[in-house]
Amino acid sequence: MVEAVGVDEAPRGAEHEAVGAIYGAALDPSRWRVALAHLVTLFDAKFAQIGVRYRDHLEFSFLHWYGLPDELVARYLPRYAELQGTDYFDPTTMDDPAHPAWHNGRSTLERLTAIRQGAAFLPTEIVSAAEIATNPAHTEVRVPLGLDSANACLLVLDLDTARQGGLAVMRPPGAAPFNRTDCDRLDAFAVHVRRALVLHERFTALDLERRGALQGLEDAPTALIVAGADARPLFANRAARRVLDAGDGLCVERECLRGHDASATQHLLAAITAAARAGLTGAAAPGANLLLLPCGGGESRAVNVLPLPSAAGAVPGGRRALALLVINDADLGEGAASRAWREAFGITAAQARVLAEVVRGADTTTIAARLGLGVSTVRTHLKALFRATGTRDQPALVRTAILARALPPDGTTPSPT
Repeated sequence: MVEAVGVDEAPRGAEHEAVGAIYGAALDPSRWRVALAHLVTLFDAKFAQIGVRYRDHLEFSFLHWYGLPDELVARYLPRYAELQGTDYFDPTTMDDPAHPAWHNGRSTLERLTAIRQGAAFLPTEIVSAAEIATNPAHTEVRVPLGLDSANACLLVLDLDTARQGGLAVMRPPGAAPFNRTDCDRLDAFAVHVRRALVLHERFTALDLERRGALQGLEDAPTALIVAGADARPLFANRAARRVLDAGDGLCVERECLRGHDASATQHLLAAITAAARAGLTGAAAPGANLLLLPCGGGESRAVNVLPLPSAAGAVPGGRRALALLVINDADLGEGAASRAWREAFGITAAQARVLAEVVRGADTTTIAARLGLGVSTVRTHLKALFRATGTRDQPALVRTAILARALPPDGTTPSPT
């Protein structure tokens, strides 16, 4: 539900037009440029940007800007994203007196509290001018863009437990400096910007669910999840919801996907972020995209994390970074999975049972014990499976088996790559 704007919040004139554009951007991300153009004019600035990023890894889910040519900003954007890990507003380091933001005898935590309340602020109220001048984000990104990091007015807005929104209005070197009056004026926009960012995320998720391709996957026997780069699930079909509700090896905590333990969660988040970024850029996802997440009882749940190309939502140009998680179901023995593998690869029922155990993450000795076979017999079956699937190692074998189980049969054996 869209919250009503209170009478005391109602803007007038140019401010009214800016707020209208801000809410318009909640429905159409391309209108962020229009809203930012209004702010650049209102604040006699050169550049403005709006973005949402995630507390865990400080990466942006989307970023829009106005005031500089896209090709110029895009040239420096990768370096800017790389430097986010040293951001001065990271709460995990700001309570350290050695932090450069601790200066002029004022409490950094008090400033941080003000930021979290959505109050506009000047960079020099948080970080000293000398520290700004030596910050790589200033020297390597903003100076080449003709911007002054110290001459800015900023808003940082908490959206939920995982995400922060940020708005920056900047002037070039030598321009009249921003002051507290400017901060008060920007404060008036904070409530509207926050609402627009929250609505944008909700509308994006709803639009994703309405896509015919995802609706067609609702009744698929294989568990399928579409997640953002921050591991927030945007779509989960019926089979995936059963997996998440069971919480065995994969669950949702604080609105994000999590593994059985901290190590599994770390590997899961890294795979999702890498795959989502690859889907955004069109490049191959670095590293392995197959995970064996520990479950209860010493078993593992196989999860294939794949890039999902998308035309809507994140950096650059309003596109969104997405990943597809393909999760093996519980029926890996004599049921649908076994039949699919036997049809796709021409293997025997005994070999299909061995393959099911491999996909569960069991080693050779465990497979032998579970199936009542000798270790040498299991190894013989594995060699036959490698030949039948055209793979050379177990990760490729599991990936190929999962894809054969997840995709409708078309007479073509899935590629191990």
